[in-house]
Amino acid sequence: MAKDFPYVQIPDALRPILGEQKEGTRVYVQAGDAELFGRWHDAICKHIGPTISPGGACARAHVTRAGVHKRMKDGKLTAFWFEAKEPRVPTVPVWLRFFQPRTSFYILIPSSECRAWGELVAAKYKRLQEKKDAGQFLEADEKDADAYNEEIGDCEAAPDLDFVKDALAEAKKKRM
Repeated sequence: MAKDFPYVQIPDALRPILGEQKEGTRVYVQAGDAELFGRWHDAICKHIGPTISPGGACARAHVTRAGVHKRMKDGKLTAFWFEAKEPRVPTVPVWLRFFQPRTSFYILIPSSECRAWGELVAAKYKRLQEKKDAGQFLEADEKDADAYNEEIGDCEAAPDLDFVKDALAEAKKKRM
């Protein structure tokens, strides 16, 4: 992880409500009912500040969804995941309604980290574009361009949902 990147600071007192930290990442995984979700969400809003979804992170940092998931997996982006078990009311006539368990999955990413990442991406792009325009794009710059493309993500690639599923499974095992 870059030492100079402005990662959000996670207070020790907040760690229990955030859940298990996925090893080698800045991803925290929690699961529970609607009441726990409320406490989890309120704690993040109070101590971390504004957050956005992975889709919002794409727009904020000018990257792809696959790029967001890769950065989370590589431990370069803080993320808070919550798997909520909630009652579900099917859309059927009132006299047939019944509650069934449903799982909803939420991911929150600090807006400040997405903004900082977007600034880095824009600076890298500008530097590479200026070199190309000046006719100074060298073979060594191709490696930088490849690294840039890897960072922002392949537009055709799908997010690494196995990473998400594995993290949830690990967190569930630890809670049992």
